[in-house]
Amino acid sequence: MVGLSRKQKDELKSIGLDESQVQACSRVLTQIPSEMDLKAIKRLSKILNQAQSTFDHIREADPHFYGEIEQQLHKKMEWSDTLFSKISETLEDVHEQKQGVYVSELDLFTSKQVVRVTTPKSRDYRRYEALTNLWCSWGKAVKTSKESEFLSFLTICLKGGFSFDGVASVRTHFRRYFLGQTIDIASEGNKDDNLDMLGIEIKLKNGKARSAVLTVPKLNNLSKDIRKLMNKRS
Repeated sequence: MVGLSRKQKDELKSIGLDESQVQACSRVLTQIPSEMDLKAIKRLSKILNQAQSTFDHIREADPHFYGEIEQQLHKKMEWSDTLFSKISETLEDVHEQKQGVYVSELDLFTSKQVVRVTTPKSRDYRRYEALTNLWCSWGKAVKTSKESEFLSFLTICLKGGFSFDGVASVRTHFRRYFLGQTIDIASEGNKDDNLDMLGIEIKLKNGKARSAVLTVPKLNNLSKDIRKLMNKRS
């Protein structure tokens, strides 16, 4: 992975970053790939399941031989009969979370009940996240107007240099990644009459489903009429 070019470094300094901050940005780009290799995680999980099956076969077919193997393994690590299956299960959970749905019932910072929907396997998602955290750690404000220094900063880092087209693209992705990912859930005793509660269920590739309750503004009569006309047209 390649870090910042000379052009990018100069452009970052032109918006007020010092050398140490520029180097921190470069480390993000060299340490975090634009996309995660989730297929490798899936392959590794499959291999671990196969290894677990093989160990189970040896233990059942030749307990004495398995005991000798187990003695050697205990000398090297904290071994258990289900080690491979536990690792595989953990990797499956990681793979599932990175597919694009993650539900958190309590926000640790606000102590509010929330639902978070993210797209972590999307291109550059983790870079957006890391660069945004850097920007905030420098005491700078996150603003998403097209003229903001923040969007210029992201564009320079992620698009190879500043451009108006790059700013538009970065703005769209940032807003999709972060500004729409957290939705408060109204409690039964504190419901807003102007909000409707909607239940959604998202089906995952492995057959599992994740459910969430979202709050949305109630439709006024005009909006309802427009919705009816659109449905008829469809």
